This record gives sequence, C-alpha cells and structure tokens, in this order.
Amino acid sequence: MIPLFKVAMNPTADKAVGKVLSSGFIGQGEVVEKFELDLKICFNNPYIVTVNSGTSALTLALRIIKDK
Repeated sequence: MIPLFKVAMNPTADKAVGKVLSSGFIGQGEVVEKFELDLKICFNNPYIVTVNSGTSALTLALRIIKDK
C-alpha cells in the first residue's frame, strides 16, 4: 500500500481512547453521553443521538421516514 497522507491526530487521543476502552462501555457510557450533550448544546437541538456508523445513521433515517 502506498500511503498518500498521514491522518492528523491529537497527541492525547491514545489516552482518551484507552480510557474509554478500559471502561467497558464502548457503545454507550459517560463519554458518549457527554458528547451527545455537547452536540445538543452546540446545535441548540434536544433531539440528537449518535450511532456507530454512517450505515446505522442512514438506516435509522430511513426507518424514521418510513414510519411517518
């Protein structure tokens, strides 16, 4: 493989990821709840939810549209 570029990464990212992985809550937990709360405040919208992938987001969006 020919590397085209190196992804920029915060120097403290490995510590943050390690903390989340060792917490046992990789899909939901304190960090996710804080992130969602920050998004709600940033976008001034109480109806924000995060998902694990773009595919999950699209599936959720299609199911919401289908049910209306």
